Amino acid sequence: MDISGKGDFLVAEAVQVGTLIYRSPRPTEFEDLIVKPGYPVSVDEAWLKVAHFHRDVQAGKVSLRRVDVIPLPTPLEVAPEYDSQLDAAQKHLAVTICTMPLVEGEVSEQFKAAIHIGELLSDSGLPKTRNVKVTADYLTSHHLPFLQALLELEGRFQKRKIVVREVKKAIARIQELR
Repeated sequence: MDISGKGDFLVAEAVQVGTLIYRSPRPTEFEDLIVKPGYPVSVDEAWLKVAHFHRDVQAGKVSLRRVDVIPLPTPLEVAPEYDSQLDAAQKHLAVTICTMPLVEGEVSEQFKAAIHIGELLSDSGLPKTRNVKVTADYLTSHHLPFLQALLELEGRFQKRKIVVREVKKAIARIQELR
């Protein structure tokens, strides 16, 4: 196994494959390991003896290097073309959805609800109940850019098919309302 660099710390980082989670070889001593692209994490030498981790390093899914100073993570941000179209909450939600772990292979219900707010409207574009304040105009002018930014970010960061499928369904729903 080739470990580049010289230094006191061993740092792992996923190489454009999405979030990788490894069970701790010694749960009483340290936690499970979560490795993401753009987020270097310091790892113990014991991880080199974990078969799944070792295999992913050899396959090139995880890069290892030795460093003297642990680098700060590269911030995950929406693409510049969507930056001016989204408010701070939408940007934060897009990053949160892209970095969240799947729950039993599925997108969690709270994030599905955030993605599919178009379901609150009937096929004619009117709210299904009086409590709904979402309009077809809001969906096309504010929520659609959010979904497009989320789709671009997910495609650049993790490329999880289930998330891409949910976002594309929501986009299609909004386009039907136009």
